[in-house]
Amino acid sequence: MKRKLRPPLRPPWTLLGCCVVVAALGAIEWYQFAAAAPAPLAPPPAAAGPAAAAELASFVPPPTERFAEIAQRPLFVPERRPQQDSEPPKPVPPPVAPALVVQGVVLLPEGRYAVIQHGNPPKLEAVAEGATVEGWRVVHIEAHRIAISAGTATLEVAVGKPGKDAPPRGAPQGPAARHGFTAAGED
Repeated sequence: MKRKLRPPLRPPWTLLGCCVVVAALGAIEWYQFAAAAPAPLAPPPAAAGPAAAAELASFVPPPTERFAEIAQRPLFVPERRPQQDSEPPKPVPPPVAPALVVQGVVLLPEGRYAVIQHGNPPKLEAVAEGATVEGWRVVHIEAHRIAISAGTATLEVAVGKPGKDAPPRGAPQGPAARHGFTAAGED
């Protein structure tokens, strides 16, 4: 009978030997990494020394005019040409003057106050200089008039006289206002 010969057992021993060598190298690297001191951090610029602090304190940025052309040429526009406005901005219409009547003025050393009638339905309100009434700011209060402004427009209203579009003092307000009817309810 012929016996089959087995190959020698070299491949498993070779593979095991390679694993031991790789594990030994990994362990050596690990111990060297763990034993190494951490790298020192760079000190902040202020703590770098008086020369560096003086240099940072004396820094003056270049003037903004130097960057005007860069700002005019948008980065994400393919042509990189200055943008042209398609239409000029429309002028802002002057604000609508509030319908108000100055009922009285109080001038005190602590401040100046005016009692005004405004709104729909009309209501009395005491305002001081700097207060806002229907979007208009009370600029100045004098003995016989007040000055109000909105934007560039300024309006003066005399005591006892209605301002622009204000109902006259004591004038009837129409049946809708007297009886609570709406415009559709009037006939």
